[in-house]
Amino acid sequence: GILVELQEETGAITNGTAYYNAVCQRENFGGTTAIGDGIALPHACNAGVSAPSISALTLRHGVDWGAPDARAVDLLFMIAVPPGNESLHLQILARLVNLLSRNSLVDALR
Repeated sequence: GILVELQEETGAITNGTAYYNAVCQRENFGGTTAIGDGIALPHACNAGVSAPSISALTLRHGVDWGAPDARAVDLLFMIAVPPGNESLHLQILARLVNLLSRNSLVDALR
């Protein structure tokens, strides 16, 4: 919810409830967005999004996100992209995964 609110404040998400529900549905039925090493990338393409954006959150205490390595998630990056921009969505996701493969960056974020 906090990640959605951050993107609503910038105007990138215009219908926070619809977007939140889309992300939850994606998590529940599309599999976890946890990528391991305590990182999750919740995302969805939804009509409640007016512009591509990313919000980030660190957690003091990790939460179970169903990660493949069973590690609790303490770094969250939510990607929001308007419908019809699936290619951009995948580009952002790939770039973020690439950046987060750098241990020095992840350590600095924590």
